[in-house]
Formats: sequence, structure tokens, C-alpha cells
Amino acid sequence: MSTEASQNSLDGQAFKTLFDTYFKGIRNFLYYKSGNMELAEDLTQDAFMILWKKKDQIDPSKVKSYLYTIAHNL
Repeated sequence: MSTEASQNSLDGQAFKTLFDTYFKGIRNFLYYKSGNMELAEDLTQDAFMILWKKKDQIDPSKVKSYLYTIAHNL
């Protein structure tokens, strides 16, 4: 892994902050699209799991749009 990639990756605390910041918005977005709150919550967690798996490849300044793209695709 390059030094630049490691400097741009999300650590656990940054990920928790992102989760706390965007969970409700992503969940509401998915609820609007699905009409099912339980499904929306499950898909929101899935979106964050995908984000975590790709955390070393993501530009932190684009996390919000990336999350909404993942959510939309789910």
C-alpha cells in the first residue's frame, strides 16, 4: 500500500463518525425508495459494510456521495 493511500484511508474512529453522521440520512433515503423501514435499515448497514471493505480505496472527501451511490445500487 502506498503512503498516499494509507493517509487517505478511513480508520475506525473516522468510520464511526461517518456512520453516526450519515446513517439516518441513508436509511431515510432507502426507506423512501423501498417503503420498508426494516429493509432500509438492513440495506443501510450493508452500504456501510461495503464502505468499510473499500475504505483504503475511497477519497474521504467523496464518502457521502459514494455512500448514496452504494445505497442506490443496493
